[in-house]
Amino acid sequence: NSKDVLPTSKWYEILDDFNSMGVRAVTYSGGGEPLMHSACVDLMNRTLELGIDLSIITNGQLLSGDRAMALRHAKWVRVSIDYHDPEQFEQNRRTSKLGFNQIMDNIRAFAAMKDPDCDFGINFIVHKGNCAGLAVFAANMKSMGAENVRFSPMWIKGFREYHMPIQQQVEDELAKASVLIDDTFHINTTYNLDFCGFSLDRPYTRCHFGQVVPVIGADQNVYACHNKAYDLATGLIGSIKNKRFEDVWLGGEAKSYFDHLNPCVSCKHQCANDAKNLIIQKMIDSYGDNFV
Repeated sequence: NSKDVLPTSKWYEILDDFNSMGVRAVTYSGGGEPLMHSACVDLMNRTLELGIDLSIITNGQLLSGDRAMALRHAKWVRVSIDYHDPEQFEQNRRTSKLGFNQIMDNIRAFAAMKDPDCDFGINFIVHKGNCAGLAVFAANMKSMGAENVRFSPMWIKGFREYHMPIQQQVEDELAKASVLIDDTFHINTTYNLDFCGFSLDRPYTRCHFGQVVPVIGADQNVYACHNKAYDLATGLIGSIKNKRFEDVWLGGEAKSYFDHLNPCVSCKHQCANDAKNLIIQKMIDSYGDNFV
């Protein structure tokens, strides 16, 4: 669907703006697969040429050939996986189970070819259908050359009620997986049902961290963060369809958005930046005088 594809000319324009504005890093991700974009190789190479740190979140099916060659120089590459075997792959991805082996082959090959300072990891979203065998999965990823695996709970309405029946099983699996940790491999997890970011309540009235992590959607709109991407009601900062990103971000629209955004009211959803906002707010509240 052409509405789900950022025009190549606009993408180059955005990169030029990033360069002139001093943007230091870009992550290519989205509700779709970024490596399906017809110009993705040229655009990733252009990102690197400008000295901007490159990263990507991909499903791994196209992580080969010229795409892998460009990404071997990335700051980090993460493959999103929510399945253990071909059968789960077919069920979760709603496509042929033959794609499972292709992704596993791509992971092995990319781990062998990437630059040493390119962090290569796996994102695994845990739900009731895949919560068994997490330790075995982590061991398989380590053997293929992945440097870390991050386990996160699937966000769903009624979050705690959904996960409580499998919480102990998941925690037991993560404990078993922890023995895999060494100098070359690490396990990261946000599987904590009490983690502040999964709460619907925000104890602050201003989003500070969101002011440095905007999202540019394929619809040529700028959104406040990835949790608000494509949320036209509460997440839209402005459109770059007929203007440049630099004009939207520095011309007053972004400032006006964040001046009027009240997270207590508008952020009743999962918030990936919540913990960072809490730290920043604590620092602001602790200010006393001119002496540190």
